[in-house]
Amino acid sequence: MEFAPTAGKEAMLKQKDYETATLSDIKALIRKHEAFESDLAAHQDRVEQIAAIAQELNELDYYDSPSVNARCQKICDQWDVLGSLTHSRREALEKTEKQLETIDELHLEYAKRAAPFNNWMESAMEDLQDMFIVHTIEEIEVGGGSQMGGQVVES
Repeated sequence: MEFAPTAGKEAMLKQKDYETATLSDIKALIRKHEAFESDLAAHQDRVEQIAAIAQELNELDYYDSPSVNARCQKICDQWDVLGSLTHSRREALEKTEKQLETIDELHLEYAKRAAPFNNWMESAMEDLQDMFIVHTIEEIEVGGGSQMGGQVVES
């Protein structure tokens, strides 16, 4: 028999659904996890009440104290596991969010730097394809090649 607030929660907390998520997906998963943490905190009081009742039964020498203590210990152990898994998932979600934000920033930086480079590259390609005047060596030696007629060559 499982403590109702913990039923099925371990499997949910062990999911690795964040590993293939986008940044917006991660933000949604974090909000969902925060809601879960809030719900979990609301049940903390119940677990403490169960432990207090078990302690009170022990003090009253209740005949079935070993059974109550075993059940109480099982609930407390489940609660501890949930707390640990909740903490681990929170850390994993935050780490993934930071990684995806870094990737997003790098994409933006790349885009900012790529645009001017692409403009320069297009300009350089146009310059290389423009027509230019070719002089022979003799023309250059005779007159420096400035006023002479050379061949117009298109590249």
